[in-house]
Amino acid sequence: MMCLTQTVHIFGVFCMLISSGCCLQHSAMWSLDTAADMHGWATMTFEVGNLTLIQQNYATAGITALFPFNGWKIARPQKCFAPVKHQQTSPDGMFTCLMLDPNYAENWRAIWTQIKPLVDKGSIIGIFLGDEQLYFGMQLSDVKLIADLIRIDWPRAIIYMNEAPDVAMCNYRKDNTTIFEVDQCIPQNIDWFGFDFYSSEAVSWSGPEYTYTTAVYPRFSRTDQRSVPVSLGYQDGNLSADEANALDTFCTKNAREFLKFGLEDPRVVGLFPFHYNGGVTHPDGSITGGAGIANLKKCSATYKAIGEMIIAAGPGETMRTGCASRRQRRSRGVIVAVAPVVLQWHRVRLSVVVCERSPMLLCLFHTSYRMGVCDASSATLDISIHADSP
Repeated sequence: MMCLTQTVHIFGVFCMLISSGCCLQHSAMWSLDTAADMHGWATMTFEVGNLTLIQQNYATAGITALFPFNGWKIARPQKCFAPVKHQQTSPDGMFTCLMLDPNYAENWRAIWTQIKPLVDKGSIIGIFLGDEQLYFGMQLSDVKLIADLIRIDWPRAIIYMNEAPDVAMCNYRKDNTTIFEVDQCIPQNIDWFGFDFYSSEAVSWSGPEYTYTTAVYPRFSRTDQRSVPVSLGYQDGNLSADEANALDTFCTKNAREFLKFGLEDPRVVGLFPFHYNGGVTHPDGSITGGAGIANLKKCSATYKAIGEMIIAAGPGETMRTGCASRRQRRSRGVIVAVAPVVLQWHRVRLSVVVCERSPMLLCLFHTSYRMGVCDASSATLDISIHADSP
């Protein structure tokens, strides 16, 4: 089996946004919570779990929410070990890893009871399953289980998850175990899938664009599953005025490149940069306490302009939009290794990512590499088939 990938040639960028029910439709940002900061350029939140705030955002600015549901996973009784050196975040390499919560069904029913009134009002339109869950130990079978359960109760939910670059680019998690086996796909009831990848060079945008095309889309189970790229917009620590200006300039360029990606790829449904909140910007231009997009004037203005354009174009449908009607291309391959440190990335012909599972292993990507996994050629979301829903 194999999953379907698609390409489309764009001749009229803004016209495409207006005329198509597919493609780039949402603007949001990590750590962006309140309507006062989002009004006029953001369409949704996905980290806000406060029901009062969700209602206020919707009433004030028409901002909808994907509700963050965390009740499907818990920490394992024992910590896991990260054998790859650059992934170790503690002196001994041990970290808290995740497993399926035995009470996941009861936890979901309780949350569903709480959020259903807001679902009925239109302020909550889906569920965010969280960030880097596969990376920290969850299994694809766990993801399928919870997504199918949500779909039974809520057929029209948008179900979104985000992952670490290791998962998408090289197919392994923090404990060095493989995620996707042969013929395994991203579960059918995951509507939106994204991953974050941060660099201060051009690979910041070329790397994700290439990975979605060659490693993510071939694993989609349906023609109407969508991607949500996460771009870089922060830096830890204190920044001098020159460092802050350099970050602002790069962040602005990065935003433009991700917009270009979103307009050219019909699978991209939204741009969700990381992240909005930051530290304190001083009169001399220096920043203390870390920089977020809120501290970067040019970059912030660029993302706001992008959001305004998306809103002006109109939302259309946010999912199940029949992208399969566009020009399609199949891509197959076999992913050979795992966790990315980019050495070089030639966008057209050959890309090389070092995957430090073993010093001798390389993750090789090129435009015709083969990956045989899934078949989405005729798969669209059929509730009665995928979730036994009426």
